[in-house]
Amino acid sequence: MTLDSIIRIDATIEPSAASSDTFGRTLLLYAGDFSRTTRADVAGDRARDLRVNRYTSLAEVGEDYPTTHRVYEAAAAYFQQKPYPRDLLTASFVAAGAGDYILGATGFTGDDSLTVIKGAGASAEFRLPNGKSVNVDLASVSGSGDTGLEATATAIQTALRTISSDPNLGTATVAYDAAADAFTLAVPTIGESLGGLLSGAGAEVVGLGSTGTYYPGRPASTVAETMEIIQNMDDDWYWLEITPDLVASSVAIATWIRTERKQAIYEFTDLGVLTPNESASRAAQIVALDSERNSIIWDAIADYKGISSAGVFAGTNFNRRNSLPTLFGKTLAGRRVGQVLTAGQRNELNRKRINWYQTIAGDNVVRPGVTTRKPWFIDTRLFLDWFIVTMQTRLWRIIRSKPRVPLTDHGIGELQAEAEAVCEDGVDNGGIAPGTVDEEVAGEIRRVTGTDFDGTLSRGYLVWFDQLSEQPLADRQARKAPPFTVWLKDAGAVHETDIAIRFNQ
Repeated sequence: MTLDSIIRIDATIEPSAASSDTFGRTLLLYAGDFSRTTRADVAGDRARDLRVNRYTSLAEVGEDYPTTHRVYEAAAAYFQQKPYPRDLLTASFVAAGAGDYILGATGFTGDDSLTVIKGAGASAEFRLPNGKSVNVDLASVSGSGDTGLEATATAIQTALRTISSDPNLGTATVAYDAAADAFTLAVPTIGESLGGLLSGAGAEVVGLGSTGTYYPGRPASTVAETMEIIQNMDDDWYWLEITPDLVASSVAIATWIRTERKQAIYEFTDLGVLTPNESASRAAQIVALDSERNSIIWDAIADYKGISSAGVFAGTNFNRRNSLPTLFGKTLAGRRVGQVLTAGQRNELNRKRINWYQTIAGDNVVRPGVTTRKPWFIDTRLFLDWFIVTMQTRLWRIIRSKPRVPLTDHGIGELQAEAEAVCEDGVDNGGIAPGTVDEEVAGEIRRVTGTDFDGTLSRGYLVWFDQLSEQPLADRQARKAPPFTVWLKDAGAVHETDIAIRFNQ
């Protein structure tokens, strides 16, 4: 149950011319490695499969991932930003799924291996972690070379199929792949070929040794299904990032995040994105979703500029004065500029509302700091999300901490005072500032408040409660406070200016 059932906020932001720890946490989604190129890679990713791990430093990441792993490389880019970002969460996603497999020991070759296998005994026990076991009759193996190995595969298959209660191994097909010089296990119910899974020496070739490990498979899943599992494990994060090997799933991820109170920043290097008026690239497809929850940064070099950008915001301390950053003009520590853009290419990126990384006056910086939806900037969406959550939390604490908040002018005044205190915090951290609203908003304020509002929010905000005396009886009996409205003026940020110089001698 969320606070939305008690403190309901319908937030809108009126466009003008152009602290929760959650906002400092980033989820990194990466493609799980099931290539089985090495035992360590397989065992490591299988152990992490669809688990959410949380790290507070690059050193902690290094305890679970080698320095050459894409997760470590992304984490290095993330934790390099200043102020220091908060937690990094990691989870893997495999769109195509993966079948059951058995991870054995080292590889083997030729007749000698068959001799070793036979030497394990006339009958050997094959064990699974769930306690089930089956005997493999090695005495029936005959022949030498590939013929003998094929006979061994048949013996293993016959034994495995006796475990009829296991829907995967009960229909397993075992074969010997001469080219790979390894046994393979195919499971029709999953449809994945599991090559090289029984490679090993002696008893270990059929999973008899302590190094033989059985790993259950996972059916193919969608982004939405995967994110639901991740959310159930840990939903205490705000920024969503993906590693380059998940670019193929980026549009599905961008579609999912549109309805969440979170943001994602994607990195693209596809040169096709620079083509005038193109709409086929994944970046263009994300832009077409028209969501301020999505942002894109383009550069010819893929060096984790997306998660670097998230790191710029993840270090924000909303309790400090003027702490809310904008991405415009920020240097992403350790990131390089991959290509000097032409004016036409910059125009195309601007048209798509895609950020880029370029050198200006000797500094490598991001421009222009926008989401894919006009007129939203990344920092504006971040601030409003912070404001909504903070307003909900602070008003709930008032209701929760007191014996009761009376449904009187005094009680409503307490809520109004707390709401204004949240607004003042918004002014302090740089999200709200005094300013003039457009006539449509000014007319709404006059209509709701019944005042002769002059169009200027002198404090940057206005908190207005409906009169208690005008409250419907049904709402009073249901112990609902009169609804109130908060108008905010975006503080904005300086991204460019014109200077006129008049020189006289």
